Amino acid sequence: MITLWKTSPATVPRCRDAPITATERGAKNSCSAFAAARYDATIAALAPVLDQLVRVGGSAAQRDLFEHTLLAAYLRTGRHGEARALLERSVARPRSVPVAGV
Repeated sequence: MITLWKTSPATVPRCRDAPITATERGAKNSCSAFAAARYDATIAALAPVLDQLVRVGGSAAQRDLFEHTLLAAYLRTGRHGEARALLERSVARPRSVPVAGV
């Protein structure tokens, strides 16, 4: 057995005990909905909070994951205009790390 902490597991705070923000709830619900192929529910949960994800932390890669999830949901529901707008917004956003040739 591998021990991940030196104290008792009962003294380690659990994520599920912490209050969850509306943004975190939207991100969590969007993942569950996407996994269940409920793409309209994915959009309903994620689209309103996508721009707020930076406030709850996480890396740029994690933010990209949610953006790509929303993009896939738009495409799978035939909402091509919204998919295009999301892509245009993404391309226009300044990158934190310069990429050669871009």
